[in-house]
Amino acid sequence: MSVGIMARRAYAERDTHQPPAQSGCFTIKSATRISEFISRRRKSPTRSSAPATIPISVQAVIAITGRSQRTWWRRIEDGTVCKLKPDTRGRAMVALQDVLKLADCGVAPEDMDLLVKADSGDAEAQADIGEMFISTGRPDAGRYWLQLAAEQGHPNAMQCLSHCYLSGAGVPKDEDMALRWLADAAVRGHVIAREQMRALRATLLTKIVG
Repeated sequence: MSVGIMARRAYAERDTHQPPAQSGCFTIKSATRISEFISRRRKSPTRSSAPATIPISVQAVIAITGRSQRTWWRRIEDGTVCKLKPDTRGRAMVALQDVLKLADCGVAPEDMDLLVKADSGDAEAQADIGEMFISTGRPDAGRYWLQLAAEQGHPNAMQCLSHCYLSGAGVPKDEDMALRWLADAAVRGHVIAREQMRALRATLLTKIVG
């Protein structure tokens, strides 16, 4: 039996006594935020304008709209999207309200502050918005933000990213990467990740002894 199959079984054989609110890759906090996010999406059009002074990176625009870098640079060059000064990290920045006029970014107006905060590098905001995109059927965008948060050491983002790699949500399936992020999340104290690693170790020991 391959390690990948064992990993999938570990996900499937999570402790049945785990509180329902912590199943999957969502915590009580993130589940609440996701519920609020979906509610706002139903009530508010995503193309509502944003203040002209709000900057967002071109990388983030590509991630949330699903359109190519070439497409957005064309819009910048023809003046449709206003190019702003690079941020402190040297990233190309554009005006968020111009982007909203051209594409559905999948974020309700009330969550624009969260989007900007995530783009500025806040790991908690990145994890939250990543889970929101995953929950609303946008795995590519979700994986982008989860990756950024996980690389900063955010445990919940690591565990969710592990599931993305294992299931192929927003990224090609990669069992090695799935195990890597799951182990990292467990080391950082993520309860669900620890249970999944415990189940995986038990499966491996059974195979060795058997």
